[in-house]
Formats: sequence, C-alpha cells, structure tokens
Amino acid sequence: MLDKDLCNEFFALNPLGLLIVDSVGNVLNFNQSFRDIFGVFHIQSYNLFQDMNFRNIGIIEHISSLNHGESAKFNDIWINPQKIDPMSNKSSICVFIRVFKIQTYFALQFQDITFSRNIEESIIDTELRYKRIFERSSDVVFSVHLDDGTISSINEAGLNLTGYRIDEILGISFKEFIAPNSIEFLTDLIQQKQKGLATQDYHEIEIISKSGEKFLGEVNLQFIYQDQEATEVLGFLRHISQSQKVTLERIKQERLESIGNLAGGIAHDFNNILASLLGNVSLALEENNLEDIKSILRETESGIMRAKNLTYQLLTFSKGGKPVKSNVSITQLISSTAIFALRGSKSKCTLDFDEKMWDCYVDSNQISQVIGNIVINADQSMSKGGEIILSFHNFDTKTNFLRYREIQKKINLLPGKYIEIMIQDHGSGIPKDIQSRIFEPYFSTKSSGSGLGLATAYSIVKGHNGYIYFISSTAPETHGTTFYIYLPVISEGLSSNSISPPKSKSSKSTSNKTILVLEDDPSIQKILVKMFKHLKHHAIFTDDGKDTILKYKEAKSSENPVDLLIMDLTIPGAMGGKETIVLLKEFDPNVKAIVSSGYSNDPIMADPISYGFIGVLKKPFTLQQLKDIINRSL
Repeated sequence: MLDKDLCNEFFALNPLGLLIVDSVGNVLNFNQSFRDIFGVFHIQSYNLFQDMNFRNIGIIEHISSLNHGESAKFNDIWINPQKIDPMSNKSSICVFIRVFKIQTYFALQFQDITFSRNIEESIIDTELRYKRIFERSSDVVFSVHLDDGTISSINEAGLNLTGYRIDEILGISFKEFIAPNSIEFLTDLIQQKQKGLATQDYHEIEIISKSGEKFLGEVNLQFIYQDQEATEVLGFLRHISQSQKVTLERIKQERLESIGNLAGGIAHDFNNILASLLGNVSLALEENNLEDIKSILRETESGIMRAKNLTYQLLTFSKGGKPVKSNVSITQLISSTAIFALRGSKSKCTLDFDEKMWDCYVDSNQISQVIGNIVINADQSMSKGGEIILSFHNFDTKTNFLRYREIQKKINLLPGKYIEIMIQDHGSGIPKDIQSRIFEPYFSTKSSGSGLGLATAYSIVKGHNGYIYFISSTAPETHGTTFYIYLPVISEGLSSNSISPPKSKSSKSTSNKTILVLEDDPSIQKILVKMFKHLKHHAIFTDDGKDTILKYKEAKSSENPVDLLIMDLTIPGAMGGKETIVLLKEFDPNVKAIVSSGYSNDPIMADPISYGFIGVLKKPFTLQQLKDIINRSL
C-alpha cells in the first residue's frame, strides 16, 4: 500500500493538470498544474457536469457513461477558462483530456497543447498562403525532379502558357516545352548553379507550347533541398511580352552603339600609333646618319610601348588583365598615387584616413591606375583648380550597419570588411543624361584623353571583387562628383598569386647559355634569333610541345644541356607551354622555364609559380626585358 503522503505529493507535483470530481460533477480537488493551465484560483463550488464549456463540446455524456476502471480520451478540446473562473487570465486554450472512472469518482488529466496547435495552424495557414501565391502568380512557376528532369508541379499560368492540361504535363520531361536550342543551355545552367558558378538571376530561353508556338521567356532557377541535398529545381518563368521585346531591342541597340564607339576609339588610337610607326620606319630607311637612325628608332620604340599600353587597358576591362595580388599598405599606395596624379595641377588633394588602415590584398599597379584616373578626372572637372577630398577608411558592414543599409540602396554590397575610398571634387558635375554611360570605353565629354580611364577603373575594381559607384550633381549649390570604391579585405592570408618569381641575388649578366624556345610564329622566331645572337646565347627553336620535350631530353644527355626554356603559352593545334611544363617536370623536377604570351587573361600569367614556371615574359618585349629575365633566372 502506497504511503498517503507520497500519493498527495504525487498529486500536487504532477506536471499534468489533475481534477477530481464526484459522481454528480462537484469539484473535490485540483492540483497546481491545473491552476497554471487554466489560470484559475477558486473553483471549489464549480460543477463540471453543469458547466457549458464541457457540455458544449459533448464530453459529459461520455464521462457519465463510464464504468469503474474505464477511461476516455479527448484531443484538441478548446475551452474558455474564464467561464470556469472569471478571474482567469486566459481566454482560450486547447487541451488534451483523459478521464478515469474510479469507484464513484472521476479523475481528469489535462495537458495544454495550445502552443503546438497554434504552430500547426500557422504552418497550415502559411502553406495555404504560399499555395495561393503559387496558383495565382502571373509568372509561370514550376518544379522539376533533378534525377530524371520530369515536371513535378506547375501553376495555372504555366498551363495557360504551354497549352497543356495538368494531367498531361505532370511527369513528362521539362524538355518537352523547351526549344532544342535552349535545352543544352538550360541543362548546363542547372549544372553550373549546382557548382555555385552561375550568378546571373534571369536567363533568356525559348519556349514551345503544345501547339508548337514558340516564344521567349526569362527563367530564374532555384533549388529545393531535402536533408541538405538538392532534389528539385524550382523555376520562375516570365513570358517576355512585346513591350519587353522592344525594351530588350533598345538595350541591344545601346550595346551595339557602345561596341561601335569602342571599335571607333580603338581604330582612332591605333591609327595614330601606326602613323607614327610607319612614318619613323620610312624615315629610317632613307636616313644614312647612324645617330639620326638611332633617334628615329627610339621614337618608334616609344610608339610601340604606347600600343602595348593601349592593349593592356583594353584587356583590363575585357576578360583579361587578371590582377597579380599581394598584401599592400593602402595608405602608402593611395597617397603616393594621388600626389603623383596632381603634379603640375592647380588643384590640391586633402587626404583623410584612419590612423591604422587594414592591409589590402590587391594588384598595386592596377589600383594605382584606378585612383590616378579618377583623381585626374576630378582635377579636369575644375577648370580653375580646387580641392579634391580623398578619404579612405576601414569599413566593416557588421559594425556600420546603418551606413551599410544606405550603401545597399546604391549597390548590392555583400557583407564583409572593406577599404572604403571616397574621391570628391567640386567640379561642374556629370549631367544626368550621360551618367549611365561614363563607364563605357571610349565615351568621353573631354576634347583630350582616350576615354578609357573610367572604363578601365570599373573593370579593375570588378576584377578585385570590389564595388564602384558615384553620385553627381550639376545644381549650382551642390555641384560636384563623389566616387565610392569598396575593396574587400582578405584576412585569411596570402594565396599563391602573391608569390613573385625568385630574383637572382647577382645582377651580373650571363652569356653562352643554351636556351630552348617553344614558339610557333616565324616572325618572332626570326627576331629572337637576332636577340639571342646579340646576347651571346645559343638558341634552339621548336614549334610544338612534344618536339620541345624530345629536344630537352636529347640535350640533357649531351654535353650541352638546356639551361633555360622560354615557352609560348598557346600553340594552335599543338601542345602549348601549359601542358609541356607538366611533362617536363615529371622528367626533370629542376627544369627552369619561363612562360611567354600575349594573353594576360590566362591565370598562368598572373601566377606562374603554381604552374611550374619561374617567371613571365609578356609579349611584346624589348631586348632589355629579355636580357633581364634571363639574368634573373640563371
């Protein structure tokens, strides 16, 4: 027999609400948990069988019919506690009730399930709301199984657009209503998005309806995950209407105009350079005086360097010009660049920066070019000179949240740490009608200059995964322009890109070395023969990587092994430098090779060490540059 005190303690401390009533429903006892659940205090005079709370929900009849030892369960019962006790602080609760008949008494257990039921109802409500959005969306919304590409769901707009019935389209391949020229693109896009490589939101594809009608659409793809694994693709497809086609056509026309502007600018600049080169060459051919010929050739060399710089600028804002990054002091870089850019100018530069700036992982030459171009533009906007305010500060989006929100209204700045650079002038400002074009190559409102400055700056900043935008006003009281640049701060340390080719401790020149050259262009081979002869080196030429490996192995076993290789990166139709160095390293881990190319967009040119090379020789190059890299490498 259990101890009476123990039973009373169990009743009092039970986490379930307990209520004891007699055979006619009068309350005999209840515990603290019952008080907590219902928020009641005094219910001794309360009669369970007469209360409308319980009579209305129809459980009294079930309780009254129970025999001794029997029980009954009631789930999801909503009760108003204030009708039990007007002093209750609760108006409506959902409970689970279990009733036991013990002799002539009834014991009732109450469990509060209000919170879980509210959550379930909220989930159901949310599901219904999203289902309504899905069904009523004017855009086509559909989902595709990743494993077999079949349609798993589609909304009413999709059925109307494609002309299929719901029973016809579910379970068929998504390729059934995609034009053949878009299927491969869409398949590749899904694969790219799975790898995290596709960042563009909307992509244009061609749709085919059930009747065979073709039309354009813009699609956005997202993934549906189960257990952290992508199982379906969720697609949002927007039919491009006639008005949208007109808009797209206008954008294409603007792009063509921009390309035409670019082509005309390039032609103009190169024609000027070629005019100088052709004039000097024709003059040198007629000149007999050696000193005069040397002077003409120096002018010719200067023109070639201008052409090289122009090519570098074009590559920078195209896919090329990959930055060669290293950790630099941003304070030193920006300050010295600004001072240099304003030499001989009427304007002055006021610098404002944090006492301790974060180091920045950038290509110092490219960032210097950005700062220089914008500072020069700021100076030229003030005809009589003036003050240029150049401020740069550490900027953390976490600790500067309000400022970060303001910036996001202008650009989609991702969270993180940045160097924030602001360059402000008090010039005439940029008219609104041309503000959208200032980053276009060769677009300029000035009579002098190439029009490449801001286009190059934009591409360099983007190439550093940074951001650039401006605000400008032409109003008399607020005229002027401010450029904002955000360069990400990398705190994880240097990558291999920051490694520079080893420099020789000695500056003494070398001679009588055997140099193996992989180069397929006969004109370059011809000039290299003369250069190596002048430098007193023996050169062996090949135009294929396989032949290069064969000749290197032959020389290795002879009395005159190869001291250095210079290899072109790209050999059309044959093995180039990238593949050749891998095989040479397997044969001789100590092989010394320099990569040479005019394609500065290849990652090898930015990071030769990681690919097995010890240096880079960019085309075109001078005799002195060839001499220097040979001396550093041997």
